[in-house]
Amino acid sequence: MPRADVTIPNIQMTRKQRCTAIANYRKRNKWASDYEPDTLLDANPGMSVQEAFEQLKAETEREQAIKEEHDRRNARRVATHLYGTRYSSLDEMERIQLRVLLENAGRRDVADALIDNISCSAQSMINHLDNGEQGRDPETDWLTILPIRVKPDTDTGHVGQFLADLRSHRRKWRMWGRYPTPSGADREAQMLRQQAGPGFDVHTVTYRADGTTGVFARRP
Repeated sequence: MPRADVTIPNIQMTRKQRCTAIANYRKRNKWASDYEPDTLLDANPGMSVQEAFEQLKAETEREQAIKEEHDRRNARRVATHLYGTRYSSLDEMERIQLRVLLENAGRRDVADALIDNISCSAQSMINHLDNGEQGRDPETDWLTILPIRVKPDTDTGHVGQFLADLRSHRRKWRMWGRYPTPSGADREAQMLRQQAGPGFDVHTVTYRADGTTGVFARRP
């Protein structure tokens, strides 16, 4: 008499017995509930219920491994693009992706520094901060990290735009302008202080031997 056995060729069982064998196998193997072996068994009369389930599982695992490898390669490709591209060339979604990658890697300092130096890529900023230049602080090393801006027109509209920029990047220093002499920079800094009010820090830094001096500001 045929019997519901998961190890014998399914052709040796009645349809009802095969269904019983499938149910019994699923009771003993919880993972088998994810698979439907009937089509495979119909196409392969000599295959047992156990063999059908194991083949379906192996095929799924193989497909999953291929997909995971594809995803890993795609993730590496995306990461290479995001890390190697100038921040200014990334669109908004790519910038969000890059920040997530950097923060997950424990490099929020790099993510923050890129906001103030959009001409750099993440990788160049990492190299800048890590390769023998650990003493530099992205928030205070103005001249090597922050972009140098040309002297702006000191009209009310431009000042308002500059101050709005500072408000949107609190605690980040921005260069207002650079001047050929410290005295000229001091006068400009004083004018900026008057227009900005007490809510902003304004400082000057002479960074060249010829007296070239920059005016920097931030919103604390």
